[in-house]
Amino acid sequence: MWRLFFAIGVSIPITTLIFSLGDSLGQGTNSIMSRFIGSGDYESSYNALIHGIILANILWVGVVICMIFAHGILFHFNSLDSYILTFDYLMPIAIFTYIFIFNNLLAETLQAEGNSKTPTVLIIASNILNMILDPIFIFNFDLGIKGAAYATILSSMIIFSIFLHLYSHGKTKIPLSLKYFKFRRYILIEIFKVALPNFLNDAIWCISASFINSTLIMTMGPIGPILYSVSNKLKTLLVAPVRGYGRGLMSVTGICSEQKNLMA
Repeated sequence: MWRLFFAIGVSIPITTLIFSLGDSLGQGTNSIMSRFIGSGDYESSYNALIHGIILANILWVGVVICMIFAHGILFHFNSLDSYILTFDYLMPIAIFTYIFIFNNLLAETLQAEGNSKTPTVLIIASNILNMILDPIFIFNFDLGIKGAAYATILSSMIIFSIFLHLYSHGKTKIPLSLKYFKFRRYILIEIFKVALPNFLNDAIWCISASFINSTLIMTMGPIGPILYSVSNKLKTLLVAPVRGYGRGLMSVTGICSEQKNLMA
C-alpha cells in the first residue's frame, strides 16, 4: 500500500505541471478574450477561443511524446521498483492529457464571458467523483496504481463531455465554431504573454518539489514524499480562494480596461 501512495506522491509535481499547461493556456486565452469582449469585438473573442484550442492540441502531442521518451530513457528499473509504479500512474495520465488540458482551458474561457459558477461546480464535482471512484478502481477492480489513474481520467472525462455539450449546443455566450477562425499572430503572442509566466511559476515549483522528494527519499525513505504530498494538498486547499479571486479579477479587469479605453 505504501508503494502506491509513494508513486502518487512522486507523481504529483509532474501531474501538476501537466494540469498547469491547460490552466496557464486558459488564463492567457481568458485574458485576450476578456479584452476583446470589453472592446465590443466579439468575433475576435470567438477567434481567440479557437487559437487557444489549437495551442492545447499542440501541447497535448508534445506531452505524450515527452512522456514516451522519458519512460524509455530515464527509467531502467525492474518491475518491482517503485518508480515503475510511478510510470504506471503517469502514462495513462499523459495519454489522456488532452482531457485535463481542455478541462482547465474551457473552465477559464467560460469565466471570460462572466460565467464562473459553472466551471467551479464542474471542477468540484470532478474531484468528488474522483474520490469516490479511486477505492473502487484500486481495490474492487484490483487495478492498483493504474486504478487511481483510471479513476482520475474517467471523472475528468465526464466533466469534459459536459464542457463539450455546453459549447456544441450553444449554451455559452461565446460560440465554438471554426467559421470564426482567422489566424492572427498577435492573438498567440497575447496568449503567451499571460500563459508563459504562469506556467514558468508552476514549473519552478515542480522542479523544487521533485528535488525535495528526492531529498526526503534519501533522509526519510518512502514516507517522506507521502507526507510532502499531503501537505501540498492542504496548501492547495488553503490558497484556492485566493487563486479563484485572482482569476475572476482577470476577466473583470480585461473587460473594464477595454471599455474605459473606448470611453476615452
